[in-house]
Amino acid sequence: MTMILSSQQQDLLLLTGWLHLQYGHADRATTLLGALLQLYPAHQAGRRMLLVSLLKLGRGEEALAHVEQLVAEGEADGALWLCRSRACQLAGRLDEARFAYQHYLELEEQNEPTLS
Repeated sequence: MTMILSSQQQDLLLLTGWLHLQYGHADRATTLLGALLQLYPAHQAGRRMLLVSLLKLGRGEEALAHVEQLVAEGEADGALWLCRSRACQLAGRLDEARFAYQHYLELEEQNEPTLS
């Protein structure tokens, strides 16, 4: 039997995960967010937050899997490249980490407002 959560219940689960993350309980956040994604694999906000909690726990390889999933879903912003860099660093892939960080810096430079 599959459990179905209303959008309000999903938001509450996401918020509870975020609060655990903010109060230094990344392990608890990971559990809650993992449950959310088990039920709703396409929940992008949940996946992004789970990615951050995995990085806080030092679980680079797992974090990279979520980075790849987000990229496959069309995300490619600077914050995601920064997360990719950290995940690669944690996984011991230092060349990939440097490349991802360089790409992050290039995106940030492009998004900087220019003074006229």
